[in-house]
Amino acid sequence: MFHLHPAPIEITLDDFNLKTWYTLLLGGIVNPFGPTFFGVGATQTGRTSNPRGDLVFFSFNPFSSTAQIVGSIDGGLGGDPAGYRMLHGLFQGISSPSFVCASKHLDEASRTQVLTEWFCSFEDAAERAALTMQFIGDPWNRVTREMEMAYEEPRRGVDYTAETIPQFIAASQTLEHFDPETNAFAFAWGGAIKHVAPALASNAMRPEVGLSILALLIASCHVPKGLMGR
Repeated sequence: MFHLHPAPIEITLDDFNLKTWYTLLLGGIVNPFGPTFFGVGATQTGRTSNPRGDLVFFSFNPFSSTAQIVGSIDGGLGGDPAGYRMLHGLFQGISSPSFVCASKHLDEASRTQVLTEWFCSFEDAAERAALTMQFIGDPWNRVTREMEMAYEEPRRGVDYTAETIPQFIAASQTLEHFDPETNAFAFAWGGAIKHVAPALASNAMRPEVGLSILALLIASCHVPKGLMGR
């Protein structure tokens, strides 16, 4: 299904062909200092001879962007959820997302498995899930609590159980969670440019550009009913 290259091939936004794009995994972090969305998808970049499509890793925030051809795809976009596990290593060093979605070509059971396994691969997954469950539909109070925790001495952390991540994945697929998260993300993008790093504003990715890319990437994902129709 997926094949990873020994080394990534750097590409630019000009190579990022959204006309033939299908998102496989997508996550975003609501962070007032640098909201970031990242993931992996399949498209025909024209940079390789693969007829079925290239696997592309992407990461975008207002102040930096990365896109890399990391492999190829030789089958359908649904398939065995186990095939998605080889993609986990692409996200090393990235904080766990506060909202997630996956390919609409996966059935519900496969999508839940893929998202759960992917989310579990992040080092801080359990704590993120626990905090999110405490503040479902209220991303700004969650962000405030995260910032408070960063300065606590001693750091108290947050309690979680083996059920916390499955509960988060289930909640993440509801409009109650996904809509406020993506709205907060959009607000944070503009706020980071205007208030956090105004000196970098001239070189920053404008909100209308970054958020339109995010919307196009989400369009090939399964999202809660009621989100895409507005």
